[in-house]
Amino acid sequence: MQPLSTKIYVLRKQFKLTQGELAAKIGVTTKMISFYERGERLPSRESLIKLASVFGVSLDSLVNEAAKDSLNEKMALLQEKDGLYFRFASRAKELDLSEKDMDFILDIYKRYKA
Repeated sequence: MQPLSTKIYVLRKQFKLTQGELAAKIGVTTKMISFYERGERLPSRESLIKLASVFGVSLDSLVNEAAKDSLNEKMALLQEKDGLYFRFASRAKELDLSEKDMDFILDIYKRYKA
């Protein structure tokens, strides 16, 4: 499963665009596209909308699927490390908590375990 940075890179390659060409299409610098693809910066809402339009995908598939993929990867790692936490995390997933919420819960859990 792919994080947003990887999705942008893969889609750009599929469309046979250089970073400069993609940058021109969405109105940012080439360096900014490089930041996006390396995961060093997140695109603004406006840039995300333009990226989705250029690639012909929905904003939901561009952003939310990447976030869900990231959350699923974290859950899998936690399952391997601690079954008790995983049971709690599974319940949190059923409640459709955001990745930010899961990071917060993980931080509290780490403090509790320490």
